[in-house]
Amino acid sequence: MAEKENMVDLCTEALKKLVDSGNPSLIEKAKEISGLGGHLSQGQPLSAPSFFHDVTEYKGWKIVQNNVTLHYALLDPKGIIRAQYLTLNPSSFKNFLKALIPLTTGIDPHPPKMIIYQLVTNKKVDVNKDCEVITVKEANKRFPHSKDLASGFFTDHPIDDLALTPIENYFTNIALNQDDERVVLLGKMGAKSVHITKIDESKDGTATDVKTGIKNVNTHVGLSIGSELQNFSDLMVKFEGRVSNISPDILKNSVWFQNNGQMNAILEGRRSENKFTEYDITTRIEQTYNFDFSAAANVLRKFEADLKIEYEKATKQVRKFHVIFGEGK
Repeated sequence: MAEKENMVDLCTEALKKLVDSGNPSLIEKAKEISGLGGHLSQGQPLSAPSFFHDVTEYKGWKIVQNNVTLHYALLDPKGIIRAQYLTLNPSSFKNFLKALIPLTTGIDPHPPKMIIYQLVTNKKVDVNKDCEVITVKEANKRFPHSKDLASGFFTDHPIDDLALTPIENYFTNIALNQDDERVVLLGKMGAKSVHITKIDESKDGTATDVKTGIKNVNTHVGLSIGSELQNFSDLMVKFEGRVSNISPDILKNSVWFQNNGQMNAILEGRRSENKFTEYDITTRIEQTYNFDFSAAANVLRKFEADLKIEYEKATKQVRKFHVIFGEGK
């Protein structure tokens, strides 16, 4: 409840300062600074307004929230969407509001500098002066949620403060991290199979390489599909599909999906008497997560423009999940 109240307070403060500043163009600057993505129907009137409730209103401007998907939208007095985020994590819209507030007072709130860690086996090796150098052993203690840490360059996970993410192929790693958790959660909701297809929209919407694979897993065992999904554009994950009791708290400790409207809807549907038997999910990378392209390029000895091209390519990689659920009880 406190978290929701804090969001209301933040929305109210940001909206009042924006309107009183008389400078709505600050919205674009705040979106750029925060890396806000997921602009659904931006610049269009709000669709299906009956599904929205007012979070706050000030002099004709509004911030509203969708009762179903939980996403937030900023509306001007004509009801036109000026900024909107479809809740992979509500912190993204919150970061937008936090960037907007100081802008209205003439302060440029650049996000904190991205920390790059150089992980080494011992500190006697050559190190990069622009990095925080720590041993792999120290990193595992300091960031216990990290997976497969080894020598190399890492930065903080965009959501989990107890995890690191490699800066090499950063956006691919983020996508795989999301997919890993999504499949695990679907398994806990009684999925019998999850068919994952990667589509490259930069190539006329066709699969990049027609490579298929099958992974059989036990629902009760930890799962990582990252390496398989990296190697295959078409992957079938099969579960036992015999989950009898689906906990209402499955998403409570989720890194990516705790407040995700779609995953919460699936959970609710799986716990109802008239259960979902199939479900389709489409997802892609839609924001930079404040990744510092310049700093990463310097450390990796690459051109900044090349890293930005890698990001653009990542936004074109669509992942489609076709989920078939078991009977359950």
